[in-house]
Amino acid sequence: MIFVVSKFLSPADCQRLRAIYEEGLRRGRFRPEGTTHSTVIGLEYVTREEPFAHLYKEVGARLREQFSLPPLGLDYYAYTRMLPGSSHPLHADALTLDGRPNHTPYRVASAMVYLSESNLDFGGGWLQFPKLGVKVRERVGLMTGFLTDLEYQHTVPEVTWGVRDALAIWFRRADRPPVPAPAKDREMYGVETK
Repeated sequence: MIFVVSKFLSPADCQRLRAIYEEGLRRGRFRPEGTTHSTVIGLEYVTREEPFAHLYKEVGARLREQFSLPPLGLDYYAYTRMLPGSSHPLHADALTLDGRPNHTPYRVASAMVYLSESNLDFGGGWLQFPKLGVKVRERVGLMTGFLTDLEYQHTVPEVTWGVRDALAIWFRRADRPPVPAPAKDREMYGVETK
């Protein structure tokens, strides 16, 4: 089951986060990594100010309650931007598709919070869970949460037009020590520049 919360963030909060991201890019506060079609930046560079500094705690509490999980710790969170031509291949967040541990096997839950709206801000790019037969139509402020095992394999088909902005948040069990971001995550999710 996919956990969905409509209006998790208000449209004004979503617009504010998008504006903070744009301003950070304009001023050169950070440089997202990625391709011409898709960029990602560590969310801490975008959400330093309230009310967003602790957004992940509320998301984690909701996931823990929904899925009856043990206490959760933040693994990583990122501001993601997908442009026309970008997509995400089918994957699970803790395992390879053949069931082996991937580069982040300690992740137990994931969430997306959407800052832009399908069919208004962008076309295509709906989050899909083929094994579950679920397609998520992204709406401003919508949060989706899911576990990281093979049942929750997901993909994002190509964005055909516009800009798809979202917050991606991954959790580990709180009783596991934090793990430094794997090289693959550092490459994908960007670094701050001075």
